[in-house]
Amino acid sequence: MSWRLDATNGHYSLTYTCDALSMPILTTTALQALDTALIELSSNPDCLSLQICSEKPHVFIAGADIQEIASIHDAQDGEKKATMGQRIFNRLEDLPFPTVAVIDGACLGGGLELALACTYRIASDHAKTQLGLPETTLGIIPGFGGTYRLPKTIGLPASLDMILSGRSVSANRALKLGLVDQLEKPAFLHATSAQFVQNIPKITRRKHTAGFPGKSRFMTQIAKKSVLKKTNGHYPAPLMALKTIQKTAFKPRAYALKCEAHAFGVLVHTNACKTLIDLYFSNETLKRCGGDTRLEHTASKLPKCVGVLGAGFMGGGIAFACAKSGISTRFQDLNWEAILSGYKTVDTYCQQAINRKKMTRHEHQTLLHRLSGNISPTSLSKQSFVIEAIVEDLAIKQTVFQAIEPHIDPAAILASNTSGLSIDHMANGLKHPERFIGMHFFSPVNRMPLVEVIPGSATNIETLQATFSLAKQLKKIPIVVKNSPGFLINRILIPYINEAAHMVCEGYSIAAIDRIATQFGMPVGPLTLVDEVGIDIGMKVANQLGDHFGERLRISSLFEVFEQNPSWLGKKTGYGFYDYTSKKTVNKKLTNTVVPKAYASTAIEDRLMLTLLNEAARCLEEAVVSDPKLLDMGLIMGIGFPPFRGGILRYADAIGIDTVVNKLKALADTIHPRFSPSDLLVTMAANNQRFY
Repeated sequence: MSWRLDATNGHYSLTYTCDALSMPILTTTALQALDTALIELSSNPDCLSLQICSEKPHVFIAGADIQEIASIHDAQDGEKKATMGQRIFNRLEDLPFPTVAVIDGACLGGGLELALACTYRIASDHAKTQLGLPETTLGIIPGFGGTYRLPKTIGLPASLDMILSGRSVSANRALKLGLVDQLEKPAFLHATSAQFVQNIPKITRRKHTAGFPGKSRFMTQIAKKSVLKKTNGHYPAPLMALKTIQKTAFKPRAYALKCEAHAFGVLVHTNACKTLIDLYFSNETLKRCGGDTRLEHTASKLPKCVGVLGAGFMGGGIAFACAKSGISTRFQDLNWEAILSGYKTVDTYCQQAINRKKMTRHEHQTLLHRLSGNISPTSLSKQSFVIEAIVEDLAIKQTVFQAIEPHIDPAAILASNTSGLSIDHMANGLKHPERFIGMHFFSPVNRMPLVEVIPGSATNIETLQATFSLAKQLKKIPIVVKNSPGFLINRILIPYINEAAHMVCEGYSIAAIDRIATQFGMPVGPLTLVDEVGIDIGMKVANQLGDHFGERLRISSLFEVFEQNPSWLGKKTGYGFYDYTSKKTVNKKLTNTVVPKAYASTAIEDRLMLTLLNEAARCLEEAVVSDPKLLDMGLIMGIGFPPFRGGILRYADAIGIDTVVNKLKALADTIHPRFSPSDLLVTMAANNQRFY
């Protein structure tokens, strides 16, 4: 990795170069080389302008080196590294001639901070052009001047939104915010950047200030309330970023950057930061190979057309993901009413994306043009990949697969979106079981990033590679899991929900159970979650697990009440654990026969989280996934387990495996044998072992 300096008639360009397998990132070496080049340019009287760009297609600079951040050993070291970057970017900002960041692709973290130190920014309008400061998602704050320069560039409200959330913005959004000064088609970006330099005196830019102190305090107070509502105070970085911006809004650069560097140093050595960075690397592993080393550097041919068998809610979500990724997609169902329902689901997701400014009206119409539907059994004959999303019934699925196989391309892959049925059982009777696989999406498909990829015993490596590649094309994160009941996520999630139902039977408050789960860090409580997913769906999976694992996972007797009230299916019908007919309240018809019980919050938390943990340990015992990091990442992305805790297995390490085992034994003795600790946990406690 190096910087190449070129010149034409006094106009200089500084290009970040790296090999094909590397990513342009700001390592210490790269920063020092940049500093050397800037020193040379600052003393050059012939320099009229400077353009900074990257030769990597669709990547400007992807940020600082996360490995180096992870290696920072104390707060003083962190502050020192931040100060070094600030000094170099100050030198860039202070050059006596105009500077232009020429941005094509990812411009994130330190990359955006570098661009902000330039006088101007032009960007390509490519879909991969994203600008953002994601540092708070790693437990830190921008340390190279981002908290000082971004508010000055786009104003306080917009900068607070970007910095506190860590979200990036598209090139079009960046132009509207004033974050970039001009957009250009990727093919013409570099050719027109020289012309941009010539026109610099004609450019009019909006000016932003922090406003007046009272207004700034009001905005930061509103932002603080929003952060606390979303995080319950579990994440220190957004609050520290807010405090730093508030403290430095009307101060000189030197003071503002000193405060920023100090805050960066304080955060970078915290457990929250170390945990979130570890999760970042685990996430990169999942993206690269899904936990299966056979998928390293997979370059499988991607399907041009995908068939979705079943146009219900899940089928509609899958079709949306496919069409949004540029794939021609066809619904196939029994009648036209079902096809229309699938179209409506897609349109709903599109409208949600438009409302969140993630999609334009034109992109909406283009997406719909990629969709088609048919009720003919032969309508999927030209699709190279078919995803089934019909009713979760083994016999029905087997019948449908055997009926449709003769009508699809002999080389096509057939995948099932089953949430827990055996892939091998579904493949019985197929002529080509080697091209059959599980591909389990999570609801709602437009928001949930995880996809479980489940090869059967007959599935060949080509099918696995193609499914993995398709999941990545859909912007999902695939995790390869063993073909076992419930796979990974539902295998662990259902006992957790079931335990909540057991507690309701015993008289524990529905609202209290959910409240304590969210206070722990879960996005919603277990009973709200099953209402949102659908009680009928949850019961079906729970019964499957109970049939396989016996008494330990037997479904709670509380669900008999739901069987007696078949219209109580959760939020979609208005009644579940809660009554949704007006304002969300506890369903008193469900609890009127239960004697209320006094409770301690620790008792509820232990029963929920230790149940989750115990089943997770059994999944490791049975090699449902290959290692603890993948399991933890799966739960974070699949059920929203709180990232700041690092995953359920890191949580076990934090409280001590011996403590976990002792608590489980006590619960098994006093409540039910289902709490008996797994063999893995018992062995680890005896040997004083940890998961990490």
